Amino acid sequence: MRWVEGFSALFNLLYVIGLIRHKRWAWPAGFLGCLLAVILFYDQKLFLESTLNLAYAGLAVFGWIQWGLPTRQISITSLSFFTAIQIGGIGLIISGILSYVFARFSSNPNPILDSGIFTFSILATYGQAKRILQNWHAWILINLAMVLLCLWRDLTIYAAYSALMTVLAFAGLRSWKLEDRL
Repeated sequence: MRWVEGFSALFNLLYVIGLIRHKRWAWPAGFLGCLLAVILFYDQKLFLESTLNLAYAGLAVFGWIQWGLPTRQISITSLSFFTAIQIGGIGLIISGILSYVFARFSSNPNPILDSGIFTFSILATYGQAKRILQNWHAWILINLAMVLLCLWRDLTIYAAYSALMTVLAFAGLRSWKLEDRL
C-alpha cells in the first residue's frame, strides 16, 4: 500500500499547488489522488476518509466545471463572520452524528477525528470550488488533524504530506488574499 499512499500524496500535492496558482489542471490531479486515497483509507478501515476521498473525486469534477466558467463568475469571495459560524456549527452537528454512528456501528479506530476531518473537508472542498477565501482557514486545521490521524495509523507518508499541506494552506490563503486585493 505504500506505493498507493505515495502516488496519492503526489497527485494531491500537485492539486494544491495548482489551486494556489489558480490553475484549472489542479482538479484532474486531485481527482486521481483521491481515487488512490479511497483504496488506501479503506484498507486502513478509515471508512469516512475513504468515503471522503470518493466525495472529493466528485467535487473535483464540480471544481473542474466551476473553474472553467468565465473568470468574472468565479472571483474570490469571503463569507461573513455570522455565515462562517453557522456553517461551522452545522459541520459540528454533522460530525457529531457521524462520530456516534461510526463509533457504535463500525470498526473505525478513530471515529471522532475521522468524522470531523470528513465533514469539514467536504465543506472546505466546496469552498475551494466556489473560491471562498475561508476554505484555506479550514484546510489549515483539517491538515493538522490529518497529521495526527495518519501518525496514529502509521501512515507516515500521508502524515508528512499532511504537514506539507498545512504549510501550503497558509501559502494558498496568502495567494488568494493577494489576488482578492487586485
